[in-house]
Amino acid sequence: MQHDDPQGGHAGGHGGGYPASRSISEKFLIPLAIPVGAGLVIFCIILAVSQILLAVPEDVATPIALLIALVILLGCAYFATARSLSRGMITLGVAVPAVVLFGAGIGAGIYRQANPTTENKGGAEANAGPKPQITTDNKFSRTSYTVPAGQPVTIDVENQGSNQHNMHILGVTNADGSDIKTDILAPGASAKLTFTIDKPGTYNFQCDVHPTEMKGTITVAAGAPGGASAGSLSEDASDDKFSATNLTAKAGQTATLTLQNKGPANQHDWHLVDAKNADGSNIMTKIIPPGQTDTVQFTIDKPGTYNFQCDVHPAQMKGTLVVQ
Repeated sequence: MQHDDPQGGHAGGHGGGYPASRSISEKFLIPLAIPVGAGLVIFCIILAVSQILLAVPEDVATPIALLIALVILLGCAYFATARSLSRGMITLGVAVPAVVLFGAGIGAGIYRQANPTTENKGGAEANAGPKPQITTDNKFSRTSYTVPAGQPVTIDVENQGSNQHNMHILGVTNADGSDIKTDILAPGASAKLTFTIDKPGTYNFQCDVHPTEMKGTITVAAGAPGGASAGSLSEDASDDKFSATNLTAKAGQTATLTLQNKGPANQHDWHLVDAKNADGSNIMTKIIPPGQTDTVQFTIDKPGTYNFQCDVHPAQMKGTLVVQ
């Protein structure tokens, strides 16, 4: 008769009943790596999205952000409600969108480095000079410029359309009496429009081939002592906010503000509510429809902080002008 070895059975029971002790990586490294990795992924997503939003025009940044958020929410909802998903499907469902998003963020960052903005936070054009003028069929890329009086200005004009175009500033001539205009440019051609306008004011420009469709304004701002611009300000209005809510001007010097309505639907204006012109009239632009521009010149002698607003949307669109 065979007898069971009680000691062997007892030892075997202990061997099967107690799990082997966990390694250091299972106790510490893996629990630490999971939250750190999740935080790193979240940081990369935020960085990628921010680079994308900074690279696109302001009026489409919000829709893009909402679209990205919607895609993320729908993906999370799907994973949360799916009855059975393999580890491979989960990995693929997370990795592919993440790679696409990171790639788009890297591309947007490279684009921003190669195409730095020429406008500062106040919305005024930088001292690098006016932005180039691109002509297409049949439209100017910019319909308003602000330049200093009495100083040479050069605008690069490039025809990217299939029709002939030029740029012609009306109502003023060069010192020799010649017109301030480029030659009529064939498709793909370019030219430099160099001019000096001494008298402050607002001048119209057009394409002589398409004068009805292609036109705009050049505001010549009064020069301060030494030939410096006294104050050239620009403000873009969208639905419903100003591009700059803090502006600065010099006391006792003429400032020129150019308002461009970039909103798709609403009318806007710019109104400095705490000050008036010397004749008692309001310091304000016209109420302009989408796609239009208007300018206002003013001089404020007393330093201080003055409020401005859009009279159509005073609650949402407002800011301050600091006169130094």
